[in-house]
Amino acid sequence: FKSLVENAKFIIANDTGAAVIWHGESEALYDTYNNKYVYIYEVNDEGLVSSITEYTDLLLSASSLLGQKFNTNFKE
Repeated sequence: FKSLVENAKFIIANDTGAAVIWHGESEALYDTYNNKYVYIYEVNDEGLVSSITEYTDLLLSASSLLGQKFNTNFKE
């Protein structure tokens, strides 16, 4: 990455955790990187983050960052 620009779109939270939906944009080695993410944060009884789960498009990452032709959006 040259520089990853992170843009949060939605944050949904309550006493037990939060979900954050965001997307990142950057110029990558093989293509423009423009991926979407969902992070799920779980909070314990002390109010500390106890776990984080990330959901993203790994095929897009493989094509734009590693040059692997798994994604139909891969450009020669």
